[in-house]
Amino acid sequence: LSIDTLHAYVLLEQDQVAARVFARDENNRFVETIYHGHQAVIGLAPLNLTLELSELYAGMEPPNTA
Repeated sequence: LSIDTLHAYVLLEQDQVAARVFARDENNRFVETIYHGHQAVIGLAPLNLTLELSELYAGMEPPNTA
């Protein structure tokens, strides 16, 4: 399956404040970048968009570590 118009996608972790971002490189391959913590800011240049993990996880309770 190939979606030529898909430039990037973001996967959010459910048990920690972290995201995995897959974005196309100059060779049209997806490259993974991992972001951790509330201060992390994801930059998606092809979409002229930035995402702050603190905003994406706002209001969420930390995971139960029991």
